[in-house]
Amino acid sequence: MKTSGTQNHTLFTTSTLSGVERYWFGFNSQEKEDEIYGEGNTYSAEYWMYDARLGRRWNIDPVDQISISNYAVLGNNPIMMIDVQGDRPVPINDVLSYYGYDSKETQLFPPPSPFTQTISALRIATSILFVSNFTSLTLEVIQESRSIKNNYYQNIKDADISNVIKFNKNLKEIESKITSEIKVINSRIEELKNLENETGNSGFHQQEIASQTKQRWELEYQLNTVQHEISATETIMNEHRIEL
Repeated sequence: MKTSGTQNHTLFTTSTLSGVERYWFGFNSQEKEDEIYGEGNTYSAEYWMYDARLGRRWNIDPVDQISISNYAVLGNNPIMMIDVQGDRPVPINDVLSYYGYDSKETQLFPPPSPFTQTISALRIATSILFVSNFTSLTLEVIQESRSIKNNYYQNIKDADISNVIKFNKNLKEIESKITSEIKVINSRIEELKNLENETGNSGFHQQEIASQTKQRWELEYQLNTVQHEISATETIMNEHRIEL
């Protein structure tokens, strides 16, 4: 629970004495620590304290990095990476690809259909017959093309709500699959531990237990990443008053 000189605390917000509601969370869905260096400058997670002004963590990454600084955050790629706990960034597109889905950008900002592209090409071809209109129409098509390209760098809140709903549905399907896989692994680990006890802790099953545990960690990282994206989509859906 947040403790400060404010009142009326709720799970995610705090009403100040002036009646203004402040949301606790921000960048990478981490909790803001506004008391340290002002509003929106410091964030905390389980394994980091992040300085938004520097784009760096205060503490050394608990997972030793080889190619980048141990003070780096999100692999120096905050657009593509998510690191819910602050110990390991997981690219959402890697998770989507593994489970057979298009990238986040393609789902939220799908490219124009072949039909739309054909219409644009015909417009340019037709405009050649009318030289006076060629320049303006060509510029218009170029601007449309640039707008489509720029969509890949836009925030999820800029996506069409129908695409957000579809993305949310796909994420929940992945969440269900990962959760089921973790349950299977947990059952297998429990079975191996029981076998180990029956054989007097011989160590015969320890290697497989370690392997299964590592696999579970990988899945839990993926699950955290997926759930972060689900939370983001549901925030947008709530703004549009769409029932979850």
